[in-house]
Amino acid sequence: MKMHQLMLLAALTIACSCGGSPTNRNASVDPDAGPGGPNEAGCVDPIIEPLGPIATSPCEFSLDGAAAGATYAIDCRMDLDGATVTLADDVTLSFDGGEIVGGTLSFAGGRIDGRLLNDTLTIKGEATLIDPVMAFYPERWRTIVEGPVSDVVATQNRDAFEAVLKLAHKLAATRIEIGAFDAFFKTDGPLSEGTPTNLAISIPGDFQLAMSDSTHLRMQPHGHFRSVLIGLELVNDVTLSGGHLHGERLEHDYDSGYVDSDGSTGPTHEWVALVSIKSSQRVDIGCMTLEDATGDNLVISGVHHYNDPLYVPASDIEIHNNRFSGARRTNLVVTSGERITFEHNLVEDGGVDLPGSPGVAPSANFNMEPHRERAPDGKLIEFERVNDVVFRHNIFRVNDREANPKAGDLLLSHGNGPILVENNRFENDSVSFTTTDGVEIANNVFDGGGIAAGDAENFGRDDFVFGNRVHHNHVSAPGGRALHIAGNGVEAYDNILEGNTGIDLGPGGGEAEGLSNAEIWNNEITATHTGIRTINTMQNVVIRNNRIAMTDDSTWSVVLANEWSGDDGAGFVFEANSVVVADGGTSRAPPAALLFAHTLTMVGNTMGEVQIGGGSRIDFRNNTVDSRVDAHGVSFASDSPNTAITDNTIHIYPSKTPLEVHCVFARAGVTLSASVVTTPNTCLED
Repeated sequence: MKMHQLMLLAALTIACSCGGSPTNRNASVDPDAGPGGPNEAGCVDPIIEPLGPIATSPCEFSLDGAAAGATYAIDCRMDLDGATVTLADDVTLSFDGGEIVGGTLSFAGGRIDGRLLNDTLTIKGEATLIDPVMAFYPERWRTIVEGPVSDVVATQNRDAFEAVLKLAHKLAATRIEIGAFDAFFKTDGPLSEGTPTNLAISIPGDFQLAMSDSTHLRMQPHGHFRSVLIGLELVNDVTLSGGHLHGERLEHDYDSGYVDSDGSTGPTHEWVALVSIKSSQRVDIGCMTLEDATGDNLVISGVHHYNDPLYVPASDIEIHNNRFSGARRTNLVVTSGERITFEHNLVEDGGVDLPGSPGVAPSANFNMEPHRERAPDGKLIEFERVNDVVFRHNIFRVNDREANPKAGDLLLSHGNGPILVENNRFENDSVSFTTTDGVEIANNVFDGGGIAAGDAENFGRDDFVFGNRVHHNHVSAPGGRALHIAGNGVEAYDNILEGNTGIDLGPGGGEAEGLSNAEIWNNEITATHTGIRTINTMQNVVIRNNRIAMTDDSTWSVVLANEWSGDDGAGFVFEANSVVVADGGTSRAPPAALLFAHTLTMVGNTMGEVQIGGGSRIDFRNNTVDSRVDAHGVSFASDSPNTAITDNTIHIYPSKTPLEVHCVFARAGVTLSASVVTTPNTCLED
């Protein structure tokens, strides 16, 4: 990273103007932008006291005659020998180094110490834990076998572990804590009428699962195309924290593809996830490591479609202080939900290629992809919907972009605002949105990536694409484009943009595509080849008060192309911008600008010589042109009807070159239409 970027990160505070015309010309970045890895604040391993030596001497008393309301400290070994003991009302059993095994206790409103629970003891009736925070002791649950195991044992592990969670929840535990633990769980199952049975470890509602850095839950290798390690479905008030969840993408059997009864093949294994949150509310996922999912590391979705009366959104979801790494498809996915916050996460290498497990589309670090379709009558049908999402203080990165050019990126395919992307760090990674409203990308640092704001196919779409803003970002994209703006309804201001191309506007496939209803102002652009380039149709686009610094003796600083043919005017204005030579650049003067446009106004700009390569209806006035020594001020390479070059100050240097140079010049063989006006202008030689 360049020194001035480091200083920016270290010294500046947020200086975001969120309304009106900002006066600050420098992008400002929160010094805490990005966590520098998951922020350790609040990420504390649960402290689990060891059980210590367990008494082996038989108890000298029986619970059969326990008195109502009595408390018994278990400091011995009580073997129920398969019997069921029915306790009196409100009996309390506390732990004092002993154990109760081999039978059933039937409570009537009593309490039990969680340290007495084990896989040979069944609890019936109404009982609660003495302490609602229950520690998980692997030695108490010997039906869960740690380490590599067979499929049969991994299935047993899943059933037994889920049974522990259900028992704790039944006994009114609010939190279960796990220390050192490492086990495989088989969570794939058979198909039923073409629909996979979700055999995930299901987490109950009103519950916290707290794991330590020594906790490892691993998905047993399999060949299923849709499997989930941990599932939250229609449950509320759930917290998952700490621990490591491991996928099996390197061991997955990709050859066992799903075949339907009609012989058709199904999905190609990209729907395997480590954590799935379906239609659940008030969920907190923090301080975890999720890695190497065959599909996605974390998925947030709904059980029913958005347009179904039974729809319940996944909502009020907090994803923070986690590390997501190496998912084969996407590290993080949201298809349906609202009020979702991603904060202080490290998200890396989503969709990277691994030996025997190449990344699969969209190969991303994050993807927001609610499903929508058009009805035959053109009406939009929203099967899924995502809105009110925040990304703050995260790191998104691809560690080896050269080896994985298609991996990574934060993709906002569809969504409804507000969608806020602020104070994040992108390393060899980018962010993009397409069919969205209310997206705000602000105060982020991009080192080796850029911003793609919109899609050219959404030109003129003010129904679903509007109100998107990009501001106060620092983008360094060597060899690429720092900012791409297309579609409709984008404002971009107060950004620092460094790249081969500073801003690329409206690339697409035809006159009906490009950029509409956009304003770009107060950006600091440093480019090696093109400062601002526009392609295809520009309608109601204003580019003003930008500073473009060219680092090389570039062919073009500004390329403006506009295939506008409407009768009501394009509203395409390039005003009060300046083009200069960057510090250390090789040019003796600002490089040339190419104008090939229909219906363009350029007024009050300072720039190098201008080359008009065609088009029509160009209004070029009140500009200051400082040409290179051997160049004309304004030259026509072809005719441009209804064009006016007037009231400009043009600097040329005929005495410093043997070439014949002019303020305004038509090249050999070019005949200008009578509608072309080239006076008055002020022609100067300094």
